[in-house]
Amino acid sequence: MRNIAIFGSTKTAKTSWRPGKKVCSFALFGATELDFRQALLEEGVTKVKAIALLGSNSIIVPKDIPVSLSGFSLLGARESRFSEGQQPATSSNKSLQVTGISILGSCVVSDKSEKEQCCR
Repeated sequence: MRNIAIFGSTKTAKTSWRPGKKVCSFALFGATELDFRQALLEEGVTKVKAIALLGSNSIIVPKDIPVSLSGFSLLGARESRFSEGQQPATSSNKSLQVTGISILGSCVVSDKSEKEQCCR
């Protein structure tokens, strides 16, 4: 699956969706939001590559799935924000592996959307 935003923004649906084993999100002067909370993930590792050039990628993950974040940032940010006390299930045979590449942009992995974080 590919998710691209150039001078604009994109969001995944709030309903069930099937991302597949590889997901690529690209933001150029724009913003993307991938919400995996309703995603029907396949067994094993789902790889997400999030690239931001003067843009931002927001990846929202379910609380019960292990997530790893790696990548590269140049004059940008790559971070994970999780609710306190979140303990992902270790018995899950599904996981997300996020590679964030940010150049003058950001990649944020969280268990809540930006709107949910600011408007508690």
